[in-house]
Amino acid sequence: MLILPEKKTRANLKIERHSQISYLGLHIKPDGTYIDGTAGGAGHSKAIAERLTTGRLLSFDRDPDAVAEAAKRLAPYPTAEVVHSEFARIPEVLAEKGIPGAD
Repeated sequence: MLILPEKKTRANLKIERHSQISYLGLHIKPDGTYIDGTAGGAGHSKAIAERLTTGRLLSFDRDPDAVAEAAKRLAPYPTAEVVHSEFARIPEVLAEKGIPGAD
């Protein structure tokens, strides 16, 4: 018997993304500061940004295409910022921006 994967729709992708955040044990505080070291397509970043009210999210990626895609997906979220840099520079970038740390 061949079992095909469930058809991906916006609704179940959103549920899947939220489940991933919960699965990872992330308890996002609406006023917290968060870092995504590999923004990629911004799926995890978007799930975090959706939960922020006054908090802050910095999403890093060194791939210009990933940065462009993440910037598009995170544009509706004023608490999110995409940084074109490798994750090894996170401490340096945080210092430049005057951010003392992350939650």
